[in-house]
Parts: sequence; structure tokens; C-alpha cells
Amino acid sequence: MPSNPSSPNSNSNEIKQAIFIDSFAVITFILFAIFLAFCLIFASFIALRHKKTAYHGMSIFKINVKEKWAIRVSPIKLSFYHSIDHGKHALSENKFYHIEEFLSYFDNNSASEIRNVLQSNVTNKRFRFLATLNRKHTNTSIQSFLNHLINLEVDNSPLNVRIIGKNSDDSFYITINWRNNFHDSKIFANKIECHDINEIIEFRKFKYLGVIAIKTRVKNIGKHVSDNEIKQVYEILNLNKNKWKYIHENEIIYLINPFIKNNLALKTIMKKLHKKVIEITPLLPFNDLVKKIVFSYTKPANNQSDIEYIQTLAKYLLVNDDITFGQKHSSHDHIGSLDKAKLDLFKVKLVDFESKIHASSFIKNDAVVSELSQKPTNMSVALAKVAGINQDDINKFKFLHQYNLELDEALVKYHLDSIQTDKELFIHTTDLCLFKNVDTFSKYSANYILHTYDNENDFDIIQKLLQIIETQKAKIGLYITDISTRLIQFLHSNKIDKFIISSKLASQITTNTDVFLQILHFSQFLRKNSNATILWENVPEKINSYYAKKLNIRYTYKNQYL
Repeated sequence: MPSNPSSPNSNSNEIKQAIFIDSFAVITFILFAIFLAFCLIFASFIALRHKKTAYHGMSIFKINVKEKWAIRVSPIKLSFYHSIDHGKHALSENKFYHIEEFLSYFDNNSASEIRNVLQSNVTNKRFRFLATLNRKHTNTSIQSFLNHLINLEVDNSPLNVRIIGKNSDDSFYITINWRNNFHDSKIFANKIECHDINEIIEFRKFKYLGVIAIKTRVKNIGKHVSDNEIKQVYEILNLNKNKWKYIHENEIIYLINPFIKNNLALKTIMKKLHKKVIEITPLLPFNDLVKKIVFSYTKPANNQSDIEYIQTLAKYLLVNDDITFGQKHSSHDHIGSLDKAKLDLFKVKLVDFESKIHASSFIKNDAVVSELSQKPTNMSVALAKVAGINQDDINKFKFLHQYNLELDEALVKYHLDSIQTDKELFIHTTDLCLFKNVDTFSKYSANYILHTYDNENDFDIIQKLLQIIETQKAKIGLYITDISTRLIQFLHSNKIDKFIISSKLASQITTNTDVFLQILHFSQFLRKNSNATILWENVPEKINSYYAKKLNIRYTYKNQYL
């Protein structure tokens, strides 16, 4: 019997079902395509953002060889792109690792080179070399995927390794820097350097100037700051190279943004700078170029007076430790602002200070060196102060090498003009001042007592000075504010007979056991030199004979300007 033909209703249902399935498939495909496109756009955005920011990084580790540990002391966010920064193999911040575990992150040659430095007995020295990470620690984290997505093979790139040590606590600091080769190597192809700060006047049409002032380390003074060093400054501050112009004058690098159009743009820039300066300030001791960073803003420069205001503003910010960017402000509106009355007073004092240095307006009051029994000797210490300016202000100005050197030179010349031939004279100065004027100063019969600058002696310069004045009338001595292994090593191999134990140390010998023991060992070391003359500055009055005998205190003097 023939089958019954399908009913019209049945055919209609089948057609509707087919249309529904086809429509669902099309809609599903469209939604999937949209989702895929969104994912690709998002991934591209992340990758581009990643690529934009991932062109340099820095990690700092402290290592104690004696106790065999390593600890990461810098925030991971300053690097974050190596296998040591993310994933299961990351070396976490403030966590102790065995020294061999730390070294295992480097390839064999690099680990061996680091190990050789750590096992050496050289103190207070800086080592530099290239190193490579160990491939076995490469991981498959999302960060690694993003690195691969933009062809950023940071784990295979050479690392700039710098080791500082050995320090007084037997520790070393290891700084690891890296740069991404794909980053625009022509960052300064169209350089934005101003050869003269007066060029800023050309940009007076905008509403504000952003001002960053950077004090360079004393060893960089007088040297040309290279393009690479300037690049690093722009990188660590995350500055737009098209907006910030730089000028290098004496020891100060000025970074100036003359393109700020309105209050909102100013607030945004100041907020970003505030956050960045807080982040990097703890790491500046590991930077060879930068000593201190400050920032503010002002009105556009229209004339020479405005330029001088910018220079004064930078100096004011740099010399005042109480102006700190490490504290959170109650409102970001006030970030970078300052007390104009205090700035104006600073300017008046600075002008007065400069004029009195140039005019040699000093008050002289030499200190007679006495034996501990108060019996005077034929030795004296040349002392003088700038007339009418308190010592706190002078110390602030001296934070800038320009004024420290000018004051030193003026004081030494002032003392030499009134030198007495029947007295053995001790003159306070610095190694840099004496080195600059050695041809003139070495002709006089005087003992030049060298102070540190930037809290460290430049023993290379002192060694050169010893060679230069070996046959001259002048002698070199040291002002002792800190007793380091490096100092002892230097004295072992160089002949220096004149010393002044600073008031900073001498005033603590009866109250600070650690200081007493340090000076005790140092004085015992100096006794081996039968020709050594040691003056003690501001020793406590009526010092107990126990301390005087133990430390072999014989000659003292009072420095009333401390």
C-alpha cells in the first residue's frame, strides 16, 4: 500500500526548524566573530601598551656572603618583565633566598663572574659587566605570553650588572638593568636639549612651566652628560620626550615642560611626577648620575628675570630637605606648589651669601691647638665664617657643589693671605678644591685637611694630590668623619701624617660604645705611624682620663662654628 504523502503542516514545521537552525548558526557565528575581534583588539591594546612601557627595567638585590642570603630590595614593578619578576620562578620582594638559589637564575658564566666578585676582599668598589639569565627558569605565565606576543625576548637579552661592595656589614648590592632593543633607538634623533636656559623664553605662550631639577653626583661635575644618561633620566621619570626639554648647567639638570595649557593638565602632570619621585627616590643611592630629584611649576618665562627665578626655584628645592615628596598630600592640587615667601627669603639670603664670598667678607677666629692639659702649642687651626649668615643656611648652600667649591676656595685664599710663619697651620678644605688649586696652594707651608663631599672620599684624587705635592711645602691630612675599611686600606698604602678626628666622632666617645670602639681601633692603627699628628675636635670637657689614655688623646682644639 503506498505511503501517505506528508501533510502541509509537517513540511511547514520542517522548513521553520531548518530556518531556525540556520539563523541560530549565523547569529552564533556573528557573535563568535565579534567576541574574537574584541579579544584581538584587547590583546593588541595590551600588547601595544606592554611594548610601550617594557623597554627598560631595574632590580636591586642585597647579598650577604657571610650569611649566604640574597634579598630583593627594589619593587618588582620597576622591572616586571623577566622570569625573575613574574610567574612561579619570581624572586619576591623582601624575601630571603639562599645565595646559590639566586645565582642559579644566571647562566654558568654570569653566575661565576658574580661569585668571583662576591668572594673577593675588595671593599667599596663598583664592578660592571654583562650577564645573561639561565634559560631553565623561563616560564609560561601570562606575562611571558605578552612578551612573546610583541617579540620581547627579555630573558635572552644581556643584562647590565653592577655590584657595589664590599660594605661595612659584609654585604654587596647588585643592580640589574636591562633595555629592550626594539625600543626606539632614535629617542633623541631630534634632540630637545637647550644649550642655554634662556631658550625657554621662546615658549611663553602657554600657561605654566613644569620644572624638574636634578642634582648630579659630584663625580659627574664638569663632565658632559651623555645622550644615554639623559635617556635613562627620561625613562626613570617616564617623561614624554616631545614635551620635556633639558638643560645641563654646572651640577644641575633642568627638565622643563613649557607646553602646559591649563590647570587640569598641570594637576595631572604634578600628580604623575609626585607618584614617580616617591617610587624612585629610595633607589637613587644606586644611581651613578642622580643625587636628588625635585619638581615644581611656575609661570612661563618672559625675560631674564624669569629665567633667574627658575634657577633660584630649582636651587631652593634642592637644598631644602624639609621639602619632601615622600609624604602624601591631602589634596593633589597642592603637589609641586611652594611657599613663595620662603622662596623670596631664600633668594635674598643666597644673593647675600654669593656677594660676601666674592668680597671675602669673613670673620676670622683661628683656634689654638692645646695639649689635653690645656697647654698651648705652636699649632693652630684656621677657622672663619661668612659674616652675617648663620651656619644652617651656609650648610644648605654648600649642598650645591658650586657654592661649596666657591666658599672653600675663598676661605683657603683668605687664610693663606694671613699665614704666620711661626705657626704650624691646619686649613680645612676638600679634595676637589685642593686639586683644582694645587699649583697655587701647594706653595704655602700649610696642612690641608681634606673633608669628604657627598659623604665619600675620592681616594683617587687624594692619591694624585699626594704625588703632586710630595716635594712641595704643603702637606695633606684627612678630616675623619667615618672610619671605613676602605680608609684603612688607603692609609696602609699611602703616607698621610696629619689627621683631625671630627667633632661628630669626638663628641660621642664617652656616650656611644660603638663609636668609641671604632676610634679605639683607628687610633691603635695610627700609633704605628710615629710621625702622625692627630688633633681632636671638640672633645667633651673634663674627659675621663680612661678615655684619654685609651685613645691616646694628646692635642685638642675647639671649633666654635660647629
